[in-house]
Amino acid sequence: MKDLRKTKRQLIEEIESLRRKLDETQDPKQNLKNTEQNFYELLENSPIGALIVNSDGIISFVNSEVESLFKYDRKDLIGQPLEILIPHRYRKEYVEERRNYFVNPIEAKMGSGRDLCGLKSDETEFPIEIGLKFIDTEEDRYAFCSIVDITKRKNAEKMLQSAHEEVKNWAHIKSEELDKANLLLKEALSERKRIEKALRESEEKYRTIVHTAKEGIWILNDQHTTTFVNEVIAEMLGYSMEEILNKSLFSFMSEESQRVVKAHLNRRQNGIIEQHYLKFFRNKGRELWTIFSSRPLYGKTGKYLGAMATIIDITERKLAEAQIRKLSMAVEQATSLIIITDTDGHIDYVNAKFTKVTGYAKEEVMGKNPRILKSNQTPKSVYEDLWKVIANGGEWHGELHNRKKNGESYWARASISPIKNSDGIVTHYLAVQEDTTDRKMAEHALQNYAKELERSNEELQQFAYVASHDLQEPLRMIASYLTLLENRYSGQLDDDAHEFIGYAVNGAKRMKELIRDLLQFSKIGTHGNPFTDTDCEEILKKTLHNLEVSIIENQTSITHDPLPVIHSDPVQVSQLFQNLISNSIKFRSSNPPAIHISADKKDNDWVFSVKDNGIGIEKEYAKRIFTIFQRLHSDSKYPGTGIGLALCKKIVERHGGRIWFESRSGGGSVFYFTMPSKNGGP
Repeated sequence: MKDLRKTKRQLIEEIESLRRKLDETQDPKQNLKNTEQNFYELLENSPIGALIVNSDGIISFVNSEVESLFKYDRKDLIGQPLEILIPHRYRKEYVEERRNYFVNPIEAKMGSGRDLCGLKSDETEFPIEIGLKFIDTEEDRYAFCSIVDITKRKNAEKMLQSAHEEVKNWAHIKSEELDKANLLLKEALSERKRIEKALRESEEKYRTIVHTAKEGIWILNDQHTTTFVNEVIAEMLGYSMEEILNKSLFSFMSEESQRVVKAHLNRRQNGIIEQHYLKFFRNKGRELWTIFSSRPLYGKTGKYLGAMATIIDITERKLAEAQIRKLSMAVEQATSLIIITDTDGHIDYVNAKFTKVTGYAKEEVMGKNPRILKSNQTPKSVYEDLWKVIANGGEWHGELHNRKKNGESYWARASISPIKNSDGIVTHYLAVQEDTTDRKMAEHALQNYAKELERSNEELQQFAYVASHDLQEPLRMIASYLTLLENRYSGQLDDDAHEFIGYAVNGAKRMKELIRDLLQFSKIGTHGNPFTDTDCEEILKKTLHNLEVSIIENQTSITHDPLPVIHSDPVQVSQLFQNLISNSIKFRSSNPPAIHISADKKDNDWVFSVKDNGIGIEKEYAKRIFTIFQRLHSDSKYPGTGIGLALCKKIVERHGGRIWFESRSGGGSVFYFTMPSKNGGP
């Protein structure tokens, strides 16, 4: 048998050569013995534990790796039940499984094998992975077990760090059947058939070990040309084994990884076992990240022949590490304050935004409790609710009034939630805080401004009411005495005096009307009636009755659609209808006024419209006409105080609605306003 560098094909050819020699020689037993010795050396030097048991579970063979793994001498294991290598708590279960296995054996590759625990001679346990292969002989059924200590791999998986125990040696394994075959060959040349069978079984076991390994196996010559790969390598790269054979290792590897391998060639040739993180390219260009462990191979003369490498796919781990780095950068650069504590409340992490807002350096707060931020301005009940929520696994949201390092206060909108591990156990707490100090100060300023504005408006409304009420009596006296003066001295005054007195009386009357309207305007918000269900049909009927004289004098035509019941102040709604209808009559065109009132339901509001065929309004006056004392026409042409539409706007706004119009000069106008429905108002 040749060295480990030889491929499966070379092994088969050697076995065939061995068979031919058996046919030609006078001493086939000696040939079998030589073959057996070669297989024994391969099996003995294998980095994987090899163990054979019979159907009764009795150990019939172990190699040196098993001795090393379990801390036993070989003589203490041969002939013993396999249970001595199994932890006590699993032994009863094992016996039953072993019986079932030998009745109905199922092969298991190393990659699909079970993770178990082995028991060393000093009673310490360690994790192992086994592969199983059953072998039937004429005497009995045997189980060939390949055993690997996966302690390092287990640790690496938990810590997301590399390193898989490299395979120290990879050897062709010979089976115990060859040992038996050596004894059988002594009986006679007629036993040759049995010897050939043993050789075939040996080849099968070699093939099983190589192709059931979880790791990829890649054997190279001294020019880095592939002489052998197992199926795992083919699956990793997405090629068939035939497509990889005789190709350079570098044809599948990134340029950076090629430089790493070439740079360490001398070390490898000098017998140094190496491990690197290398990047390959799968079929169709996808990346494959690996842990690449290589061991030099030498001939009998010590000449460097190449290397055998074991390869572990860590692509998913690399992607996970990249994702973790990305998330870490996102957290560190977040615009919110991030705090992570352990379950005892000690700070494990803060991001850059935390240090910027609070003024604390990271080193100052690590291991401290977040209570260093307490300002004693947040009610105790808030903290009690916080701990109650997160202690029950919930997520708490609320506002905290905290203190910076320099003693200044700041407001934070906080979200605090538990961080759980894969078993659902809380390991840390995550706090995400948004600095809302500026917004909070703006809210306080706005609230103060609103209160001041409300107070000022109340005072102005009260002043307007009082002033309007108190001014009416002096104006009445002025008008009365002017009228009395005109009547008593009518024969003594000239035409100019009568004209002047007329101007004064009309001015006093207009002032009285203005004060009356101003008084009405000031009473809208402060002296209104409670809202109640209001039948707009009845309100319109009363309004038209009040305007009956004006309607008849102007030959006005008024129609309306069915009107709803709304939740409102009935007196103010009547005033609203009266002002809008009066305006439609006042600002008539040369044609008799035609007015139509309608209402349409939209969501929780009624949209009323009052449409006329009057002189219309230019769009440029859209905002101006609803402002108090704003008039678009002279008093001589269209008398009035300029308060009517401002009054309408204030009535509508008191009811939570809005008012607007659509019009064009000479084309009539439509005034719209919204009112809450019966169930939709205040």
